Amino acid sequence: MKLVKVRMKRTTNHGAYGFLEPGQVLDVDERTAIRWARRGIAEVSDHGRQALEGNPEGHAAQTQPAGDLAEKTRNELVKLAAAAKVTGYGHMTKAELVAALTGRN
Repeated sequence: MKLVKVRMKRTTNHGAYGFLEPGQVLDVDERTAIRWARRGIAEVSDHGRQALEGNPEGHAAQTQPAGDLAEKTRNELVKLAAAAKVTGYGHMTKAELVAALTGRN
């Protein structure tokens, strides 16, 4: 199964990918990507666009201290994970989100 990077255009809930919000970028199977694009739920990202979205030199993502993140709610962590382009954050627990955002995977 080929994975395709998509950017969400609308809010949706998917059994395998969880709750998804506009602007979120994630890898989905090709069949889902085509269906979402056809229905206007998401747009398929091209590889060239990735460099324009914030990390063209390949620098490591900025991380936050775990203490600051531990005080946040899961919903706040999900929003931070979306902004940091953490893959699979919709299915993560609060502890997993903190670990992903602090770079401790």
